[in-house]
Amino acid sequence: MSKTTLSYVITTRNKLPFLKHVLDRLIDSLQTDEEIVVVDGASSDGTADYLSGLHHEGKIQQFLSEPDQCEGHGFNKGCFLAKGDLIKLITDDDFFNYPAIQDCKKFMLEHKDVDVMIGHVCTAPIENFNEIVCEEVTETKFKRWLVTGEC
Repeated sequence: MSKTTLSYVITTRNKLPFLKHVLDRLIDSLQTDEEIVVVDGASSDGTADYLSGLHHEGKIQQFLSEPDQCEGHGFNKGCFLAKGDLIKLITDDDFFNYPAIQDCKKFMLEHKDVDVMIGHVCTAPIENFNEIVCEEVTETKFKRWLVTGEC
């Protein structure tokens, strides 16, 4: 079995339609040196059953469903479960550019001095996941911080 280099840590609570979209794409793209860790905050919308089925089928590697205090609490639990050298945090209503994640993974594995990377912040409505709007806020704030040191 290969070493796990990247753990996708996903938190969820009562957003099953979004979660299915996220996991379908992620499962289809998962590499042999990657794992999916899902922490469910005790959903009441069928999420736990859905995730249990995926775990049983081997499509997600780790799964925990229990009450938590917030999304951050769920991420903390997932990070403790993660086996990867790198961790990519994903929420149940995230969408992502998988090739960009792979580029970041490769870069970070080659540059051990880099601890954190972040991308653009984008949104899409549940009615049309293809209607993506990217915000330049993150990039603008980062560039300002580089020059001025102010957030």
